[in-house]
Amino acid sequence: MGQFGARQMGKRRKKYRWSASRRKRQLLKLWAKDPLKGSPRGKGIVLKKKGVEQKQPHSGIIKCVSPSTKVYLSSGCCMEIKRMERKWKNNEVFCYDNKITSSGLVDFFKLKKSDASNRTSYKIITDTGRKLRASGDHPMYSERGIIELNNVKKGDKLAVMPSTPVEYKTSAKIIADSGAVERHIPSNSNAKTALKNLAKSNLLPLRMDNPKLPKIIRIMGHLFGDGTLYKVIDKYGHTQARVICSGSIEDLKEIKADIESIGFHTTPIYTKKSESSITAHDGKVRVIKGYSSCFACASLGFVALLEFLGVPSGDKTSKPFDIPKWIKKGPLWVKEEFLSSYFGSELEKPRTGRKGKTFHPPSLAFSKTESAMESGRAFAESLEEVLCEFGVNISNIKESKCAIRKDGSKTYRLTIYIASSHGNLKNLFGKIGYRYCKKRQTLAMHALAYIMHHQNRMKESKKAYMRAMQLKSRGKDVYDIIYELKTKRDYFDVSESQIKHWFFNDISDTDKLGRTLRIPPFESWRKKASEGLNDGLVWEKVIGIGTIKCPKLYDLTTEKDSHNFFANGFLTGNCVRVQLSKNGIPVTAFVPGTGSIKFIDEHDEVLLEGLNGSQGGAVGSMHGIKYKVVAVNGVSLSELVKGKKEKPKGA
Repeated sequence: MGQFGARQMGKRRKKYRWSASRRKRQLLKLWAKDPLKGSPRGKGIVLKKKGVEQKQPHSGIIKCVSPSTKVYLSSGCCMEIKRMERKWKNNEVFCYDNKITSSGLVDFFKLKKSDASNRTSYKIITDTGRKLRASGDHPMYSERGIIELNNVKKGDKLAVMPSTPVEYKTSAKIIADSGAVERHIPSNSNAKTALKNLAKSNLLPLRMDNPKLPKIIRIMGHLFGDGTLYKVIDKYGHTQARVICSGSIEDLKEIKADIESIGFHTTPIYTKKSESSITAHDGKVRVIKGYSSCFACASLGFVALLEFLGVPSGDKTSKPFDIPKWIKKGPLWVKEEFLSSYFGSELEKPRTGRKGKTFHPPSLAFSKTESAMESGRAFAESLEEVLCEFGVNISNIKESKCAIRKDGSKTYRLTIYIASSHGNLKNLFGKIGYRYCKKRQTLAMHALAYIMHHQNRMKESKKAYMRAMQLKSRGKDVYDIIYELKTKRDYFDVSESQIKHWFFNDISDTDKLGRTLRIPPFESWRKKASEGLNDGLVWEKVIGIGTIKCPKLYDLTTEKDSHNFFANGFLTGNCVRVQLSKNGIPVTAFVPGTGSIKFIDEHDEVLLEGLNGSQGGAVGSMHGIKYKVVAVNGVSLSELVKGKKEKPKGA
């Protein structure tokens, strides 16, 4: 290179060296945006390990589940995770942070087939038959704390939501349009403003796939029960419309939040002391005293929409009404939303018998005037018809005298009793349950888990009986069979007297085996099964675990800081991000290498360096991450991952 060319290159370097932002910050001492203060590397102390999901294998630790895994949505139904790929932005899921709450989603991703095939996945099964297929590093909530799936062992107890929700399936079918709703707005009201408010809240036209529809159906079920919808004309000749919701303060907060999330203002919840008297048909008067809580929503457009959708307005005792036709013709999840909130108002809580081991038939009752009794019977028949679709049968419907109203009209009570067989209650509590009534829903989930536990004992008892008969056919005597069942094999806890009864007597119906087993009462069982958990969650024992291959893996990211969701009922978490501190400034760093995060714990001293070159910005889906960890407690991270060195203890 000639002298002239070298001079030109020197001038060019001198001219453009100030284009480098790092050099400008270093020379001008602009440290505000650089926690490392211009240096290429800096030490820090790990403050926190935080759950975050990543999109690509090089972006961090990916903890995914199989495509057929059912994610529990906050609407009370479920959806296979593979079906959420194009719909995840419009869905909310259940998560757990000492109580069950709902959370929106901020990300959804899946692994490429080549990446998923190279990962070791596991399949676990619990004593109730619950199964999950997921990657080995997927976090599970257990009695031992949060552990990875590949560290789960037989006998471990995992946190689960005992529920069997129905599938969420929808369409673009229009349920309500502006013309239909306008007909329910009085002529002396401003229909244009009311319709405008509905359209602003994305409720017109109302389609079956509208993300707000599940909440609207839930509110409808409550209004069929404890709520009220009414219209009155004030002294100025204007129509005043109200939605009144009643219940406990805790449950009203949930209803209030749902109405406000739909887009309507509500009044504060207020509690008042009330007193009323009821006159029976025989003339006896009963005085009822107590406190009641309620709140109101005064949106004329919302009232008109609910009225069009089929909510009865005014006095429900004297007016005829039925389950709306569009709900009866809709998918199963629509019926589940309606029934669960209606049952939250009207269906009694799960109750056990004298010994506390069997459940009474749950019942619900409503009153009708003599002129509206035919409508009441039709409503009861509609309930029976819809419940049959869930596999729930009604055992009896009784009519009885109720009270005499102030206007002299007589009312009659219709009481519906639901059959109390195991299969019936399992479908009732698992597929429908109670909405807007936290106490009853918690009891229902525990009752479902108790029934499943009892059914499992019966199944294991039948298995032990079949084994005993097999040994008997081989010429074994009763004591050899007792030894085989109680010592050599992990069969159910059957007693010696029970085995002797099987040996010397013919069992005509093996399906009834185990019904009289010594099971603990429901109350004592649920206290032990839910110890340390809230809102109906219970512990289930792992009875099997093994490695499998999953060609596809999916995962999602929740908004809530708890970063967990329910997959096939299991409470699961996600992966991690490390927060570090340099000179008192917290930063977030990327930990390169699959599984490398295992070598970092809180309070470890780590060495950071900036991400340069083509990665001088976000890493994978970790937007804004500009630093990576290169050493832990003075040892290279890559050496730890390769197993060449062991991690020293932190200072």
